[in-house]
Amino acid sequence: MAILVLKGAIFLIGRIKVFSKAIMLGNTLKLCAALVFSLAVLLFANNLFVAAEYLFDFLCAKEAFSFLIGPFRKIGLAVAYSVCMVFSVALISPLKLSKEIWFHETSKKNRMKLSRLFYFYRPSWFFKSVWLYFSLLCVKFLWLLLYFFPCAAMSAYLVFSLQNGISKTMLLLVSASIGISFLSGCYFSFVTFQRYDLCYILYYENTGISPFETLKLSAMLMDEHCFKLAKLKLSFLPWMLSCALILPAFYVYPYYKISVSYFRNNILSNK
Repeated sequence: MAILVLKGAIFLIGRIKVFSKAIMLGNTLKLCAALVFSLAVLLFANNLFVAAEYLFDFLCAKEAFSFLIGPFRKIGLAVAYSVCMVFSVALISPLKLSKEIWFHETSKKNRMKLSRLFYFYRPSWFFKSVWLYFSLLCVKFLWLLLYFFPCAAMSAYLVFSLQNGISKTMLLLVSASIGISFLSGCYFSFVTFQRYDLCYILYYENTGISPFETLKLSAMLMDEHCFKLAKLKLSFLPWMLSCALILPAFYVYPYYKISVSYFRNNILSNK
């Protein structure tokens, strides 16, 4: 029975990838452009922190500002980082929502203009996207705390034992337990995160729904599909490793996003 289920999962993944390749035909340039745009926004958002630090270093080097900024540099830098984080989230949240919707519509063979990637930066959607982004981050963080608590507890015990003496056998056992707990936490948290994979699509398609209701509905719809979606995403791991060479990313990333979006469409069409 287990073998039949595994074969069914492999067939499902193979079929999704075949259809995804067909959808990509004729859309390669648009898909690559969407990737470039996403990378540009992410790089800009992440480099805000570097820019803030360089600005502080520059001002501290100037005599006119050194007496003001020098003594309070750490406090000022913390404030600047906080402001940068707010701006970074403000840039990334609408991008995340627009990107998911863009690939979602493309996977349904709808013609999507690149300008659609800016749609959720409108005031009517901007704050909603930020609120959903933060809600999703909080829920995922709580799951991480749950899954990695055993690993953290055993690590604390190991540090305490090393300071007070521990036998070699016990050291090996605790170290192996920490490794197993860490790998288990990574896997099960990854699978659990798939419960919320539909939240951006549901948030877009259901007007007036709150982020909490979106997460709850996504978890309900994905309840029986988490492991399948996790297998689909993990099947792209060798492809993702090839992206270390940069150029394959222009094919792999759109291929991955279209495949995942196609999987979502199948679930939503049968809900």
